[in-house]
Amino acid sequence: MSIVKDIKNYPVYRRLLISYLLLVSIMVFLIGSVLYFYFSSSTTKEISEMMQSMLTQTSTTADNTNNQVYYVSNQLLNDNNVNNMLLSTEQDDPIRDYKAYLTLKNINSVYPFLKYIGVYNGKIDHYINTLGLPYDSDKDILQALKNGQVDRKFQMFSREVKNGNELYRVLTFVFYPNATFAKSTTSALIINLDEQYFRNVLQQYMNSPKGQIFVMNSQGSVISHSNPDLFNQSLANEPYVQHILQSSDNSGYFTQTVHREKQLVAYVKSAQLGWYFVSIRPYIEVIPQTNTLKNVTLVIAATMIMLGFALSFWITSNIYTPIRSLMWKLRHQMQSTQPFLKHNVLRQLMKEPWNDMQLSDNMLSDNSLQLDSPYYLIFLLHIDDVQRFEQVHPPKDQALIRFAICNIAAELLERHYAAPNPVVIENDEVGILAGTASAAMPDTVILTLKEIQEVIQQYFKITITVAIGDSVQKADHIASSYHSALKRSEYRFFYGHNSIIDGKMITQRATQHSFKYPAIIEKNLIEFIKLEDRSSVHGQIRKFMKSIESTEYFHALTYSHQLLLSILKEFEGTVIHVSSDSSYYYERLAYLSKLETLDAIEKELLDYCDRICDLLEQKQNLRMSDNLEKVKDYLEEHYHDPNLSLELAAEAIHISPGYLRKQFKTYYAVSFHDMLKNLRLDKACALLIETDESMAVISESIGMLNTNYFYTLFKKRYGISPAQYREQKRADLR
Repeated sequence: MSIVKDIKNYPVYRRLLISYLLLVSIMVFLIGSVLYFYFSSSTTKEISEMMQSMLTQTSTTADNTNNQVYYVSNQLLNDNNVNNMLLSTEQDDPIRDYKAYLTLKNINSVYPFLKYIGVYNGKIDHYINTLGLPYDSDKDILQALKNGQVDRKFQMFSREVKNGNELYRVLTFVFYPNATFAKSTTSALIINLDEQYFRNVLQQYMNSPKGQIFVMNSQGSVISHSNPDLFNQSLANEPYVQHILQSSDNSGYFTQTVHREKQLVAYVKSAQLGWYFVSIRPYIEVIPQTNTLKNVTLVIAATMIMLGFALSFWITSNIYTPIRSLMWKLRHQMQSTQPFLKHNVLRQLMKEPWNDMQLSDNMLSDNSLQLDSPYYLIFLLHIDDVQRFEQVHPPKDQALIRFAICNIAAELLERHYAAPNPVVIENDEVGILAGTASAAMPDTVILTLKEIQEVIQQYFKITITVAIGDSVQKADHIASSYHSALKRSEYRFFYGHNSIIDGKMITQRATQHSFKYPAIIEKNLIEFIKLEDRSSVHGQIRKFMKSIESTEYFHALTYSHQLLLSILKEFEGTVIHVSSDSSYYYERLAYLSKLETLDAIEKELLDYCDRICDLLEQKQNLRMSDNLEKVKDYLEEHYHDPNLSLELAAEAIHISPGYLRKQFKTYYAVSFHDMLKNLRLDKACALLIETDESMAVISESIGMLNTNYFYTLFKKRYGISPAQYREQKRADLR
């Protein structure tokens, strides 16, 4: 109680006590506030950048889709069937309509983002589409076309189409025929994109049930929204939308109150389309532990203030012994930080030359580091498939596993070395410093390293690759041993996961330093891809991998990149740019650098080439279908020509007879001759019923000059003569 009396009696004690209390309170407040706001701002920035990255990917998908729409429009506007429909003046022509419909339907089925395609002929006010929708369902756009209210250059509408009880939300693109007719016709190609497709793409990136993600145009009108009820609604009056539209930046983020709740808003503008991709997420979900953190900070601050109050009393009562108290605190602090300091010193010893480090003998001894061995050796343990490791295990578990690897390796290596020192160097890298009396490493160490690998794989379901550094004299060269082990760890690329790599294995490799890029294999591979010969493609890839497996790590990775880039350049302008997942083919270039082994790269190249072969097959099937439709049209027009042959039909559509013959067999399972014969007999049947012409006249009119041959074919197919067929069918019609 003497201190209470002293405070009452002596002003100096009162001033000291008040000073201590104010100092403690201010420091606690400042530290707590700084830590809280730093955590909030850094987390907000990190989440916002992640949101912007996802929006950028969505924007790229939209740009690719837009390019594909233009490609589809060009393909259709250059198609004879579609042009006949656009420019025809005949009011009722079902054959014309059916041919145009088949062409539209074939294209519509290839692209998943297309809802339906329509063709409108303004001259005869006639309209067909792939969904079979009536004229009234698309009356709004058709009336606009008929009245000349649609921009001749380009126009995109977001609209709702009703068909009975069904409602379609679509993004409509209008394309006119070529420039010759653009000013004089109201006919147009109408391509309708499925808004549900874009909404599904957007919803893939939604990571909050209360969040929103949408696309809007430069006027603030919604093009696609995670909430379908907001489709085609104007958000231009919303303050956060005005902020985005008025910004000169192509991307950014900010916080703003939306619907009476604080939200984190991120946006990216598409340079190609001029659309804005916007993501909104409740701020409380961005930092879910903000309130908890705030409360914990307040509790800790209050506790520290109370402790500071008690401490102030104690310091004031012991004012004459400050040095003794200070020294006691310093010793206690040093003991609690010793493990951290030891690991930090170990990392420095491995990464930096001794001469570049400011380490004294006292610092080494204080951290229990005995560097008095004749020789030193570094074992470097790399966690294999680190990407999967980081995906499967949360950060806390990762740290615990790395700690366990340190302890297991150090404990088992104690069989050969006295007190080996483990340290975590990087997220996927653990180093073990071992002191030894001899420069030579015992052979039994390899068995111990294998045991370490087995134990880690058994308990943590992961594999590790071990690289052994050079044995060095004195602590001066520990960094040299580390860097030699680091260099050898690159050879995991060739030896694979769960391997043990030492200097002998590297010297035994017959490395070809003058090795040149296998351009011949690349050329053959591309040719086999074009031929869609998958077996040969796989063989060339394996041959390529075999040719680079004896090179250096850097060369092998560079050559793999070069091969992938050559394949990408070769097919970029033909099939990749029209693919629904075209971004995949560009992302693989960056992904290749993250692969750790040659086997993983081979698997990636095989998958990459198989995907391109799939695209080529799709393109080939589409072209084959188009060619066969043209041949069928040609047969309909020229079946009466007695000289009609496969060669003439092939010449008419500009392909080789052999290729046409092969397509017929593949697609129809009948020959060209059989199809022509069946068509002529069908036409003969119609003439027998509708006319009174003789067999000779009918035979000649269908292109068969030999009446006896016609008679024989007819009876063989129908089982009766032409005259009997006529009599029987007319009797049925009476």
